[in-house]
Amino acid sequence: MKNITKVSLIVALIAILILSIVVATLAWFTSNPNVDANDVTLNAATTLTVAFDSELEGTDYAYDGQTGRAASGDNAPYVYEAGNFRAVITPSAEGKGGRIRIEFGRVLITTYGGGTIPNVLLTELFHVQANCYTESNSGTYVKDANGVFSLDDGTHTAEQHYALTGYEIADDGYVMQSGGASYAYFPQGRYWFSFKYTFLPETAYQQWSLGNYSSVYGYEFNALGDYVGLVNYVPYAEKYHSGLTRYGALDGEGHAAESASGGYVRAISSYALLSSLTRYAKDGDVYTVSASGAYVKIGSSNDYIALSSLSRYNRIEGFPYSHPRYMDAKYTFNVTCYVEEVEEA
Repeated sequence: MKNITKVSLIVALIAILILSIVVATLAWFTSNPNVDANDVTLNAATTLTVAFDSELEGTDYAYDGQTGRAASGDNAPYVYEAGNFRAVITPSAEGKGGRIRIEFGRVLITTYGGGTIPNVLLTELFHVQANCYTESNSGTYVKDANGVFSLDDGTHTAEQHYALTGYEIADDGYVMQSGGASYAYFPQGRYWFSFKYTFLPETAYQQWSLGNYSSVYGYEFNALGDYVGLVNYVPYAEKYHSGLTRYGALDGEGHAAESASGGYVRAISSYALLSSLTRYAKDGDVYTVSASGAYVKIGSSNDYIALSSLSRYNRIEGFPYSHPRYMDAKYTFNVTCYVEEVEEA
């Protein structure tokens, strides 16, 4: 499918400018009271609004409906790389560094006809790869005007090379584990992050990476769909659960109370054929299995929801929104960056 539309990623409010994220000491703020509006200060956060927008003109990014069910060619997964920010880590003392955490919010899909599909987890649409670079005089990567990093092709003259900033892929050793949560620890230095989005749900991408192309599929929201997205309490994941209500651990009756620091969120954890669901009838506060019941059970909890309120889906081979009617769809979501100073692990 050629020339159907163009899809591009824009970072709202900053055009092609680079978001500067600075970690500094209290003394720095004392002597520099006028902090730039784009700075993310220590123990603070900044949120960018990102959109794949088919209406944006003057770009070279075109999504032509690739399903992602092939290793290469017309149906290889569509990949889009854009958007970046810089972190300058200046810890306050020896033995300290920066902890940088990035969260992706829920996606709002706006279709060409004006309909909307809200609250979609990013992992149900895309596989996201974050790359971290360090500035280096001898770096082999360069950054173009759109903030995309790529290997230098060697065509620059000596004079042009003198004007370029070189970059190197950051050492994987900076990534550490703490309390079961993954985060990135950085010693003093200057770092750039860029993001690559592959148009496949996370589970489908894992199958694709193994070469299981016939197992690459997703689920398209559809009011008359044959599948139901099963809601469950799942462990809170910093990277992908931004914006969701958090809950504490399930109690003895399978219920979870809302908690600002809770370790669980209620989200779609799997999909099942509507005809295969166990149905329940309600009599007061008691639910019993019934072939004609109007309720279903949420995971292992004791919560039940009405069939009429379930979100329904169609199973789609490949990227779930690759159908031509979605060629002009817009995907909007927030990316939030948190920065805090921590002790070296």
